[in-house]
Amino acid sequence: MKLCHEYGTEELASPNSDSYPKSTLVSNLTYTQALILLGIPEEEREEFIENHDVESMTKLELQQAVKDRDQAIQEKKDLQKNLDVKNSEITQLTAQTKSLEEQMNQCQAEKVQSSISKADEQFTIHRDVILNAWKELSQILSTLNKIDPKIKETYREQLHTMLQNLTKRMEVWPPIVTTNLSIKPTPGVKSSN
Repeated sequence: MKLCHEYGTEELASPNSDSYPKSTLVSNLTYTQALILLGIPEEEREEFIENHDVESMTKLELQQAVKDRDQAIQEKKDLQKNLDVKNSEITQLTAQTKSLEEQMNQCQAEKVQSSISKADEQFTIHRDVILNAWKELSQILSTLNKIDPKIKETYREQLHTMLQNLTKRMEVWPPIVTTNLSIKPTPGVKSSN
């Protein structure tokens, strides 16, 4: 009954019928082969018959071929499922990595901002100290000018020299390290130059 429903009564009854294109493929099958092929969905059955020499297969060979086909389809589904799981994991890990990178960048930005704030605070304190010291030195020089202009001039020259040296140091920052030390070679030791 199922054979008639799947293959049609005309296909099974008339092997030479031209009105049914599947009839040539199905009509050469044995009853057992036709039953075994019912395990394959109808839309895939014709392709399976065309790709395999079903007519010359024994019952066991055909059962094994159908079993192999089903197993290959299942393996493909399992592989696709595993691939989907791995893709999902990759997507999740990529999102986590991006989130961690953003957090790290945020922490670094906060650290830099904190360092800048501390440096700005220290700069302001020391600048104010220098400005206050300058005011006091100016007042001292003014007072000395009234008391002893000669001592005032000595202090003014010292202050002027000191300020010139500080200005030279500030022209390039960080300053270039120089030394007034001279290194004499040790007798008997060859230079590595």
